Amino acid sequence: MAVLVIGDAFVDIVAGPLESLPVTWGTDTFSPQPILQLAGGSAQNTASGLAALGTDTTFFTGMARDTFAQVICSQCTQNGVKIREATTSGTAQHGTGVCIVLSGSTDRSFVSHSGIADEWGCEELSIGYLSNFVHVHIGGYFMCKGLRHSMLEFLHRARAAGCTISLDTNYDTSDTWSKRDDGLILSLLPYIDVFLPNEVEAMAIAEANTVDAAVATLGSMVRHAVIVTVGSDGAVGIETARDKSQHRIQVPALHLPSDAVVDLVGAGDAFNAGFVSRYARGATVEESVRTGCMVAAYAVTQRGASSCPATWDALQKFVTDLMPKSDAHTAREGATTRAGAAAVCRQAARLNREQGSTNGSGLDNAGPNRGYANYPWGVARQPPQPATGQARREA
Repeated sequence: MAVLVIGDAFVDIVAGPLESLPVTWGTDTFSPQPILQLAGGSAQNTASGLAALGTDTTFFTGMARDTFAQVICSQCTQNGVKIREATTSGTAQHGTGVCIVLSGSTDRSFVSHSGIADEWGCEELSIGYLSNFVHVHIGGYFMCKGLRHSMLEFLHRARAAGCTISLDTNYDTSDTWSKRDDGLILSLLPYIDVFLPNEVEAMAIAEANTVDAAVATLGSMVRHAVIVTVGSDGAVGIETARDKSQHRIQVPALHLPSDAVVDLVGAGDAFNAGFVSRYARGATVEESVRTGCMVAAYAVTQRGASSCPATWDALQKFVTDLMPKSDAHTAREGATTRAGAAAVCRQAARLNREQGSTNGSGLDNAGPNRGYANYPWGVARQPPQPATGQARREA
């Protein structure tokens, strides 16, 4: 079973955990931990997380020929991710994207430069190539200008290849969201099986004032489910069944000891990895969300978004040893208990061993509709034909 991840690859310059941000220009803030240079980018983080969980993962992205690209390639190789490098039209002045990360105890902020991420798209990924994958995950959508311009036609090809598709847009630094001319975000959602924004992104894209309103709006647009991560409150969403009935999903976050949180950067990307690792294998949406919450909880106890991604063995030990001994308060709220979380990890690890991580020649459920065996409507819908000239990449 193979998964293709498409999207951004950045190098993160990470400072923190900080007690506060610099107050104003001309001031300084002390970082209690060494400032690190780490592989980052939402899509890269998710790809590394998937590979660590035993999923055969290929990462499609664009990189320059610089030392930052070497950092990303080294991290992906260490995590077991295969890289397919996109063809770019980049020039010498466009380097690999860089993100300065200011991490605090309860939130984080970023300063980003896209670099060569503006200069590549996914036109070269054919239906034949995509048929090697059960699932496609797209991350860092708003960070990759060229990717946005080629995305709608790509989704037609991915649907024709029988792939299920998930999308995490990340933050739109232009703050125009669904109103931007080149984003086409609302046009994409009918082709997306699972949409995975955080609460800020969901409300902005849906133009809603509450998370519940955003979930309702977005849930009517996507094919299967919208799952919104809400930080320490876990995740909420709506799943649409074959008969068009909708099921609300709410999974509280796993509660950690107060001194266990080390770095919040990449928690959402880790959630995506946990979710996709189960969903792509046919697990229910709710089972996949619970796994996502566990992987995210593990991620915030590690420094660096992809430097030490969770394995099933690490997750089982984590939920057994590190979680609070009393789960009574979380059980009342419907959260995954310590024993329940460990059971999920054992089950997932067993499935991983039984199904194995295979290359393109050994995919299970091979064929034009593989990946839909446990899907509500059973087979892929016929994708509509793209409009002439629509979603072309800028010259």
